[in-house]
Amino acid sequence: MSADIDICIHGLYETGITTCAANQIAATIPNLDDGNQYMNHFLCWDIVKSPDLQLVNGKLPVLEGPGLGFELDEAKVKQASELFDNKLIDKE
Repeated sequence: MSADIDICIHGLYETGITTCAANQIAATIPNLDDGNQYMNHFLCWDIVKSPDLQLVNGKLPVLEGPGLGFELDEAKVKQASELFDNKLIDKE
């Protein structure tokens, strides 16, 4: 245990990708005693196809799978790119 203190992990302006990364980091911290500010439920949609990032009994289980444990939804990535490009055009 580092410095003999407990750790709480927070999230802010999360996406599915950052949630998966935080999940993997949290799984490696032995003195993690809490996690809060799970923000995925505020997203209208996300570019992560799987896994389902909904909390189960208030918790997100440690994700399995290669890398950070997620699969991108290529159609949603394209949609996000188009929305971004349209915002840039509107600002010019």
